[in-house]
Amino acid sequence: MECIYYSDHDKRYAHIPKRLRPLYPDELRNGWVVIKRNKPFKELTGRDVRKYGVDPCLIANDVPYTEGLHDG
Repeated sequence: MECIYYSDHDKRYAHIPKRLRPLYPDELRNGWVVIKRNKPFKELTGRDVRKYGVDPCLIANDVPYTEGLHDG
């Protein structure tokens, strides 16, 4: 899975310690699937989750994406 960061990432995530910011990418890419992380967890809908078909933690921009990764 590839993590994508927009040019204003550090500015938008200034409230998070610099060493932890890589855990909050703006997009995740897995092959041809692009997951835009632009909503907090509480604002996600069932439609958002069905659209991507992945764990909601991979979609939410206020949760480290690693929480949505599963073994096997």
